[in-house]
Amino acid sequence: MKRNFLIAVSVLFLFGITTIRSFAMSTVYLSKGQEWTTSYSASRTMAFSYVSSKLYSVYPEKGKDNYKKIQVRVVNGSGTLISNSTYSTLTEGAGWNNIALKDGYLNYSTVYFQFRGNSSEAAYADVDYYGN
Repeated sequence: MKRNFLIAVSVLFLFGITTIRSFAMSTVYLSKGQEWTTSYSASRTMAFSYVSSKLYSVYPEKGKDNYKKIQVRVVNGSGTLISNSTYSTLTEGAGWNNIALKDGYLNYSTVYFQFRGNSSEAAYADVDYYGN
């Protein structure tokens, strides 16, 4: 009886983690010409001086899939760049990429992520982002 209960709890826990994770991932469209996407907002606790982003996969709108990387930047609500670097490069399957914020922008409770392709061709990207 106890064993069956533990198995049921484990299955529910794993299902819960899978469900939550799938809601966190977003598919974004990366237009031709390396134009930045619309902004994707993320709340911050302001406990850290960085935000994080991750690339699960990137694939072309049509044709052969040989894409592996995209670019991301972090801006405020006015569109001002608030990260130390102009952009960061995300690589498929590489895990979380921490993006340091400029000193004057650490107290923002909401930040915005923008993405673009690593080449001039259109593509789709499955990404995750976190305001920390």
